[in-house]
Amino acid sequence: MQRVAVIGLGPIGTRHANIYDEMEGAQLAAVCDIDKERADALAKVLKVPAFYDVPSLLETADLTMASVATGGREYGSDHHGPTMQALAAGLHVLCEKPISNEIAPAEEMVALAREKGLCFGVDLNHRFTPAARLAKRWVDEGRVGHQLFMNMAMWIHNLVSPPSGFRSRRCILTPSISCATSVATSLRFNVLVSRRRDAASTRQRSSTCGLPPAVSAT
Repeated sequence: MQRVAVIGLGPIGTRHANIYDEMEGAQLAAVCDIDKERADALAKVLKVPAFYDVPSLLETADLTMASVATGGREYGSDHHGPTMQALAAGLHVLCEKPISNEIAPAEEMVALAREKGLCFGVDLNHRFTPAARLAKRWVDEGRVGHQLFMNMAMWIHNLVSPPSGFRSRRCILTPSISCATSVATSLRFNVLVSRRRDAASTRQRSSTCGLPPAVSAT
């Protein structure tokens, strides 16, 4: 049974806490946020102690694991501190994505977890969405060719974000396809665009060389 504290109680951290409260194999033991009112409100609902800084949490609560769901710039700049503190205290850590906005702090977190023999995971939950699974299959089957990167916009349904209810996020996707809501659609679009560009380029080269076109634009 993992005794878990959630650090950072925005919408995602609150979801972590609610899930731990309901799931078998875990016991929500504490919540922590620098916003006292936010921490107290969730603690009251879930009937667990509230803390307002990580050192106090680690000194007082009986824990085996922590979820780090702090925010910061681009939702990644504030993960390093709480994660390092939790790992140093001997806790397994599940960290929200992105692990960090910079490579060096990310490497420090991984290195400390390895040194301590602790589990350190980064929540890439969109790997398991139907669109991401389909996109990954297309990559594995070679349907998109040799993928270097993808620059795409995705929209996440979020009713608390005014005014339209959708938050736009632009991200770069490597061949792992680790974050996507509309990846399959975007891949389809990019494949069609790429094929048509290749076809147009081939026709242009063929015309220049006086040769018949070798690639159809269909």
